[in-house]
Amino acid sequence: MDVIADTETPHWKAGLDLRACYTAQQRETLGEDAAELSGWADTLLWTLAALRSGIWGEGHRYGHAPADMDWAIAISELAQLGEHVADVLDHAIVQHAQAGGSIQQLADAAGLSARSTAQGRRDAARRRVTKGGPLDGWATLRPESGSTKEQEG
Repeated sequence: MDVIADTETPHWKAGLDLRACYTAQQRETLGEDAAELSGWADTLLWTLAALRSGIWGEGHRYGHAPADMDWAIAISELAQLGEHVADVLDHAIVQHAQAGGSIQQLADAAGLSARSTAQGRRDAARRRVTKGGPLDGWATLRPESGSTKEQEG
């Protein structure tokens, strides 16, 4: 992902653009989910900036703006992003195991100090992926067919 800082605009107007580049096949596979996820990621960064600076939007300090509804929208979008990230993480953990990844590799990758914690995380991910959850295979959904990788076998 490229981070492009605007150095030509005066500091009080300068912004930040993020750009992610994907192949045509990746873009097709992601479908409309890419736009939705990027919107939620934008909300994450926007809210983080507001929390750190105490400024919401165009220079409004807490108390003047935002309204409770602005926070509610941020919370809703961040919750949706979190659910989708958790689903992708579960599927990545299961795929790691299926590819022969060790518990120690998982512990190292996830920043876990105990192998037993990594084993528990892998077991829980397998249960959620097998059982299905609120997103029921969203991470492996194939837009062109409407089926998941698991359903296609």
